[in-house]
Amino acid sequence: MTRHSVRRPMDGLRWLVVSAALFAMCSLWAIATPAMSSPDEPSHAVKAVAVAHGELVGDIGPRPTTWMIPGAMTTVEVPADYATVADLGCYVAIPDQDASCMPALPSDHTSFAEAQTAAGHYPPLYYLLVGWPSTLLPADPGILVMRLVSGAVSTIFVVAGLIALRATRASRVVRWGAVTALTPMSLFLFGTINPNGLEISAAFAAWASIWAVFRAAGRAPKHVFAIAAVSFAVLANVRGLSPLWAIVIVAIAALGSGQLGTLWRDRRPLLLGTFAFVAAVSLPAILWSLRYGTLLTGEGIWPQYQDRVLAVTDMVLSLSRQYEQMIGNQGWFDSPVPLLTLLIWTISLGMLAAHALQRRGQVSGKLALCVLFVGVVVGPMLIQLPGAADAGLVWQGRYTLPIAIGLPLLAAWLISAPGGGEGTTVAERIARGMIPALGVAHVLAFYGTARRYAVGIDGPYATTDPAWSSNLGFVPAVVLYGVAVAAFLIALAGPRRPEAVEITPDPATGGTAAPAEVATAPQALEPTRS
Repeated sequence: MTRHSVRRPMDGLRWLVVSAALFAMCSLWAIATPAMSSPDEPSHAVKAVAVAHGELVGDIGPRPTTWMIPGAMTTVEVPADYATVADLGCYVAIPDQDASCMPALPSDHTSFAEAQTAAGHYPPLYYLLVGWPSTLLPADPGILVMRLVSGAVSTIFVVAGLIALRATRASRVVRWGAVTALTPMSLFLFGTINPNGLEISAAFAAWASIWAVFRAAGRAPKHVFAIAAVSFAVLANVRGLSPLWAIVIVAIAALGSGQLGTLWRDRRPLLLGTFAFVAAVSLPAILWSLRYGTLLTGEGIWPQYQDRVLAVTDMVLSLSRQYEQMIGNQGWFDSPVPLLTLLIWTISLGMLAAHALQRRGQVSGKLALCVLFVGVVVGPMLIQLPGAADAGLVWQGRYTLPIAIGLPLLAAWLISAPGGGEGTTVAERIARGMIPALGVAHVLAFYGTARRYAVGIDGPYATTDPAWSSNLGFVPAVVLYGVAVAAFLIALAGPRRPEAVEITPDPATGGTAAPAEVATAPQALEPTRS
């Protein structure tokens, strides 16, 4: 008996709709939020423009002497209109101030002027990818086009990750985990000029593809290996800590696969090759950081944190704030998502974790899930503690997202693994309701942020005459976002299975008989057998 996959003629159209809907979501974040509304977006925009014009590093300034400056500022030369982007943030950290106070950008795109960026020594890959429109366009509309390019690049990686999940014949539970991983904060960062967005989307593709590789004991389809190679290569070169995230993802996937011993015994070249590849693609970013550094902080600006007990205590007290930031506190953390969005995401994460830990067997996977959870909580503390007296407690929840998104993905994989029995069936039913609920939570988050910039956080809940809006308008943008979310979730669900057909040889004719069995249950990734 031979298992044959039935390739649906509509699969290509399905992935086109998924890609278009996700890009529309990123684009609406880019269009409906004012320029420079992403954390540190002025620094990243200036850095991208400078890199696009050939200035990779710039002139590093002195260490800061106040906590209000994030690090040593780098001076670069950029077109004069782009040099003024920092002046657009009149609403930053003032929740009741709408964005109508923004001045118009100057029209001088031919002369160059000095500008400063706190991201001067970040690795240049992200900035090369998104900065090129500034060589063709003035700041208005160049900033928007750069945002759209950033959203397009992130869309490519997220869809690649979803395709890798599809290669494992992922069940509805795994789709539930994937949708939970894509928080409103992630989508907001995808659609603005911020390397954190690419870091998160590349990490999503890395999590999805490396799990398929390890879970299949190396027998994953070739395109999954290609997705893994590209996603890790990009992930490792986005930010200073990105190589660490790449190594953590491989280590957790190897531990959680439950086949580490088998892989080492039977497929040692695969295991060693994977680690060697990740180390090799991480090398450029490591060498860049060693040569140029990342963020040059002050010295002794926070003397109270020489007391390590106080530093750890304050970091523990900040955990709830960081959790909220991972789900969504857009802008410069002055636009928190509605409470209902936070509640829905918390319920989704809790239910995924509870079902995964109740799953029979899968001991190594549960261990990996617990190790990852501890890492998400404790890891930022360990990274911050040595420099707390110089830099303060600067960690933001969004920095953890490349690793934190592995939690719902890993939990979903554990639940949907073969042999789950009634537990998997129950989880499938819950997923049927939770995925639309998460879609509603996404729309609420978008509405809350759009309203904050249109009328201020205390303004009217709906108006046809906002103080500020994009060319789309306040309410129409929210409606369009709802349509894009619905299209994304419907297309992601795809057609109802069967996915594969068992074809039995017909001894009378020497050909094949009618399909003997239609596989309707989720399948683990397995090699074709005859």
